[in-house]
Amino acid sequence: MADTVSRSWFAVFPNPEQHGYDGTPEEIVEKLKDEWIAGNALRKGWWGYCISSKGLPHVHMVLEDSGSCRFTKVKKAYPTAHLEPTKGNKKQVLQYIHKEPPYDEKGEQVLVYTSYGNIEGNKRYSVTNTNDTLATIEMLIEEGMTPNQIMAEDIRLRREETLIRKCYFAKRYKETPPIRNVNVIWHCGDSGSGKSYSYIELCEKYGDDNVYFFSDYANKGIGGFDGYNGEPCLFMDELKKDSLPFELLLMIAQGYRSQIHCRYSNCFALWNEVHITSIFSPEDIYSGMVSKENQNKDTIHQLLRRITKFVFHYKHNDEYKSFELAGNQYIGFDDLKKRTAAHDAFYQKAEKEVL
Repeated sequence: MADTVSRSWFAVFPNPEQHGYDGTPEEIVEKLKDEWIAGNALRKGWWGYCISSKGLPHVHMVLEDSGSCRFTKVKKAYPTAHLEPTKGNKKQVLQYIHKEPPYDEKGEQVLVYTSYGNIEGNKRYSVTNTNDTLATIEMLIEEGMTPNQIMAEDIRLRREETLIRKCYFAKRYKETPPIRNVNVIWHCGDSGSGKSYSYIELCEKYGDDNVYFFSDYANKGIGGFDGYNGEPCLFMDELKKDSLPFELLLMIAQGYRSQIHCRYSNCFALWNEVHITSIFSPEDIYSGMVSKENQNKDTIHQLLRRITKFVFHYKHNDEYKSFELAGNQYIGFDDLKKRTAAHDAFYQKAEKEVL
């Protein structure tokens, strides 16, 4: 063990109070962190103060250096700690130290924790040369990781962002059927009525990594999808009359496996749920995107038939409310407001006051 080297070490430090670490659990883990980092910004780590089912206080530590670190070096820093090379990958390590399934232990409590940097865990690959890098990218893509997840594994992989995105979308393109069902939800209502907050609710429902936030409409939306990584849910915030070409909006709302122009590397439409927020009705958006001379050919029905559901947002004092209507029941924006008024007496009163 004395000759063992690893970039990541896992340690269990029992009874820290008996080894010169006084104070609260928060103060103890902060002191341990400061000792390990010691001005070396390239080091990383995680420290958690725990109580076992038998009442034994101990600290779990993940200690990582910029290069391989010998066992004797870490043991010298923490002579009473049990040390071994980190065995799990980053996800497994985080699950273990947070005591999440399948590593939860009955009676084990994590009282407080702190961290420094982005721990990596045990890596199964190397990026020391071009062949290793390409093999690593191929392996991680085959495991189902997204470009963002892959590049988070090692900062050096960011140099291959274009290659990673092309390989990722090539794989996803093969896995995606030519046509798929896409649910389109149109969020409307006045400013400040809670439309954009729907993004937070979607992140809580699906997870941040599964919702793509689109708000860059510069140059007719070119560049807005530069960061798209195949997220299944697309959230388009504050759509306006001149935000996009009408044909692009239709393509976004349909279920074809379409290629989307990006500034650096094109991507493919792989989402199955689209949320659009706007203070404008679909009719207003349509009239701003399609000139009158073209409205006989590019009809608004192309857009309306793609919308699965309408959500009308409004606010009563400090309470945010909404009314939902199936897309096939939508007659017009005025009718939607009337249905909302019939659903909510407060909104009905507010509408009468406006009139």
